Amino acid sequence: MKAKICISLICTTCMLASSLSSLSAQPVSKSEVKDNRIIVTAGTGEKTDYKIYGFCYSVDRNGREFEAYFDNHLALLESVHANSIRTYRPLAAYDGNGSINYEKTRRMFDRLAEAGMTVLVGFDLNQDLLSGLYKTYLGELGDHPALLGVLLGNEYNYHYIGSAPDGSAWFTKESWLGNLTEAITEVKQRCNRFVGVVHGEIPTPQELSEYETCGADIVMLNIYRGNSFYNLFDQWKDLPANGMPLVASEFGRSSVAANGNDASALQAGWVVQLWNEIDSRLCEGVAGGYVFELVDESWKQGAGELTGSEKHFGVFTEEGAPKAAASQLSQLWQSKTGCGPVASTASIPASGLKVYPNPVEKGKSIWIETDTPRRQAIEMYSLNGSLIKRQSVRGNLTELTLSVPEGAYILKTGSESTKLIVK
Repeated sequence: MKAKICISLICTTCMLASSLSSLSAQPVSKSEVKDNRIIVTAGTGEKTDYKIYGFCYSVDRNGREFEAYFDNHLALLESVHANSIRTYRPLAAYDGNGSINYEKTRRMFDRLAEAGMTVLVGFDLNQDLLSGLYKTYLGELGDHPALLGVLLGNEYNYHYIGSAPDGSAWFTKESWLGNLTEAITEVKQRCNRFVGVVHGEIPTPQELSEYETCGADIVMLNIYRGNSFYNLFDQWKDLPANGMPLVASEFGRSSVAANGNDASALQAGWVVQLWNEIDSRLCEGVAGGYVFELVDESWKQGAGELTGSEKHFGVFTEEGAPKAAASQLSQLWQSKTGCGPVASTASIPASGLKVYPNPVEKGKSIWIETDTPRRQAIEMYSLNGSLIKRQSVRGNLTELTLSVPEGAYILKTGSESTKLIVK
C-alpha cells in the first residue's frame, strides 16, 4: 500500500536567491566555454553558468527581413520565457541598397538586452564569411551585451563533395575547414565571445578533433532522432570533448505530418519530452538548446516521414498564433532551474517517490506518493542545499503548510528524491 501526503504550498512573490544565479539576465561582456559549461561574465565581473532556453530564429529565405517582424517576435519570445535566439545569418536591419544599417541593428540588439535575452549569431560561408561581411558586423556589434556568441556555418558536414549526394554537395571538407580556421581567427580578434560550429548529428572523435584544430570553442549539434535523444548524452560523454558542454542547436518536429494531417499535439509532446531530457541533465555537462523553431517558414519545401512538413516547425504560426507546443514550453520555462552548489540529493534518481502535479502553481496542492506506509521524514531542500522543512509523518494523508518562493526544490525521503517546480 502506498502512502499519500498532501502538501499545500503558500508561495511568496520573492525569487530564489544566489542558488539561481546561473539564470539571471546579465549583460554579456565576455563568454567562454570551460569545464563543460558556457560561462558568461557580466560588466560587473560576475560570472554566470549560462543555460540556453532558446529558439532557432529565421523569418525569410535569405535572412534579410528580421527588422520587419522583430518587435512582434520579441513579444512571442517573452511569452514563452525564452532567454536566447539562434540565427543562421546575422541579425540585422537592412537599407534599401542591401547594406546593413548598424544604427537600426544596434537598436534591435538593445531591445534584446532590455528583455534579458541574448543572440547566438550565425554566419553563412558564401554570403557572410567569404564576402568579409562578418568582420564588419563584429567590428560594430562584437561587444554588444546581447551577443552571446558566434556560430559559423550550419551542419556543413552533410554537404562535403565526395560524401554527399551530388545535389547537396557544396565544397570539399578540406576547403571548409580551411575557411573555418581563418574565420575563427578573425572572429576572436574582434570580440570576446565563444565561437563555434554546428554539426549535423553526433561527430566522430576525428571530426571533433578537426574542429578543435580549427580553433572552435564549442561544437553544437542539430539532432533529429524522433521523440527522444536516446543515447546522445552517453555518446557525447564518450567523446574527447575537452570541456565542451552539449548544446542542441536544433531539435523538434513539425506540427503538420508528412501526409498533411494536423500533428500539433504530436509536436507538443515531442518538444516537451526532448526538453525534459535536456533539463534533467542541465547540471551534468548539458548547457541547454534551441528549439527548431520560433515561427513557421512558408517558403520551405519538402517533408520527412519522421519529422513532418518543413514549413510548419514553428511553435507559432507565421501570424503569431501559438500552437500547443508554445503553451507547453511556456509552462516548462517559466521556472528555470540553476546548477550552482546543488544539494547532493538532486542527483539521486527518483523511484518510489512521486509528485503530482509537477510543476505546480502557487497556492495549489501537490501529492507525494511513497512506497512505504511506515513513519518517515519528508524533507524539502532549496537548490543550494539548504533544508527548508523537515517533518516526520505517518503513512496516511498529512497536510504540511509551507511558505516558499517560486522556483525549484528537492523533495527527499530516505534514499529517494525528486525535483519539484513551483511556478
